[in-house]
Amino acid sequence: MKLTNGQWEAIQDFFLAPEPGKVGRPRQDIRSVINGILWICRTGAKWRSLPSIYPPYQTCHRYFQQWNSEGLWDQILYALAQDLKARGKIDIEECFIDGITRARIFGDFYEFWSDPTRGPIVRADSLYDFTSTPPVEINERLAKYLKSGLLIAGMRSLDEDPFDEESMIKGGGSFYTDGNWVWTGFIIHYYPMGKIALPRNFVEDIEQQDYQMPEFTYEDKIKFGNELGYLF
Repeated sequence: MKLTNGQWEAIQDFFLAPEPGKVGRPRQDIRSVINGILWICRTGAKWRSLPSIYPPYQTCHRYFQQWNSEGLWDQILYALAQDLKARGKIDIEECFIDGITRARIFGDFYEFWSDPTRGPIVRADSLYDFTSTPPVEINERLAKYLKSGLLIAGMRSLDEDPFDEESMIKGGGSFYTDGNWVWTGFIIHYYPMGKIALPRNFVEDIEQQDYQMPEFTYEDKIKFGNELGYLF
């Protein structure tokens, strides 16, 4: 995701130029910094995974934290909302922002367990944490297992390919489970290509049950769906 010229023109005034004569680090191209931040937000990857086409990840992270502490993102959001209101596009008093972040959408491996004091807990990892170069050797039984998971949140829409901004994947954001782990359609799409190296403990769990998917009831689907919604 990169800012278009129109999008940049709408927000560039919020990012002030340095004061004349001020010394310090050379100022980065702010538009490129924002594009780097947007890439992190879109993919859910760790800062160290930021591609080299953007400024250094340390720089993007520093600006992100600075602007967040200054409340700049809130100022931009409010200004854009006011602009939409002035053009009759939204009613600010009735609108809300979706709280599910791209990090969660692209966080592809989850493991459920319970804590008596906190309820369901999830450990999430980003898709990018398991990218493999060179391609991994494919286990066909494992690929079949992934496809046979219980669908608990189906997405029929086309989702933006996390590895290729020009491509889309149907149902990539769907969630599947075997009762212990949850994975998305992106994993089902990419594992057979050898692009994803699955976590060892995830594979060991499946091997121990001889690649047999448990049988689920409708009540199980409701339970896992509720847990997934709670965790978001």
